[in-house]
Amino acid sequence: RRKNGQALFSQLLISPIIDADGKVIGFLGTHRDITEQRQLEQQLMHSQKMESIGTLAAGIAHEVGNPLASISSIVQVLLRTLADDFAKEKLGLVQSQVHRITKIIRDLVDFSRPSNYQIQPTDLVRTLADAVEIVKMGKKSKEVTFVTNVRRQIPILPLVPDQISQVFINILLNAVDALRGKQGVITAEVGGDEENVRVTISDNGSGIPNDEVELALQ
Repeated sequence: RRKNGQALFSQLLISPIIDADGKVIGFLGTHRDITEQRQLEQQLMHSQKMESIGTLAAGIAHEVGNPLASISSIVQVLLRTLADDFAKEKLGLVQSQVHRITKIIRDLVDFSRPSNYQIQPTDLVRTLADAVEIVKMGKKSKEVTFVTNVRRQIPILPLVPDQISQVFINILLNAVDALRGKQGVITAEVGGDEENVRVTISDNGSGIPNDEVELALQ
């Protein structure tokens, strides 16, 4: 730990000091702070993991997309041919859920594509909502309640869409982890003023220890 108590990663190299007779008469030690290096390594590992998730998402979309298209076609045919109102109502529910699954898969595929880093007109509220839908799919999110509040009308903003989407997803996943599998609430709020847009994501989980927050802000 540093003098102020903050944790750090260090590399310590110790070399023997040998006299003319070949005897060890002491040691020379060098200490190097490798905290930043470890953080960069973790970021690289995370990027590689996200790349793997993207490949997996593309495969899932291919395998699930075709059956969904068939189900949707059958439902549409039945809706046109059936006269029973009760059956039509239930088939309408099936169709809405198929559309929802299709949208989630499409969002996953879009998220998995490599970024072109091009700034485009972006609906920030819709991007946040799509990120919430993706995170909802996770096993850890089953007991979590997601709440989205839009405090004011947000204009279309010049952003890199997939990059801001990844930011939202990463923060939401961290919030889910903070709940540690327990029932909890994650709130995503969009607000701001005439010149600024503010997105706030909060949870009622365990939180981050103060020393880790200070280290991350350095």
